[in-house]
Amino acid sequence: MAGPYPAEEKFHEALRALVGAASQRKRLENAYLDHLNDLQAAELPASQQAKFVRLRDTLTHGEQLDPEIAIEAMSDDEVAEAVRQILALYDEIMDAARPGPFPSRPGRAQSSTA
Repeated sequence: MAGPYPAEEKFHEALRALVGAASQRKRLENAYLDHLNDLQAAELPASQQAKFVRLRDTLTHGEQLDPEIAIEAMSDDEVAEAVRQILALYDEIMDAARPGPFPSRPGRAQSSTA
């Protein structure tokens, strides 16, 4: 059953692309190009829109570079942080889609809206 945010499925598929045998850099590139590149911020819950725009800007240098070029120029730490941001955004989208309050999942810090 689809949730209220079109981004849910796109982020889910992006996470699937982040798992595999390719380098983390290549998996990030595939996840973004194949699943998140066409996503509009308005498709996310309002509380996650600015975070998504920052992620997109990181992966495209403010839409001045093709993602392949921008990701290739990133350090390994920057690539790992972008992957963490995708996971965090997915978690926050799923939390926003749930009807009613739920306790945070074990082992996961409560997400902030900053």
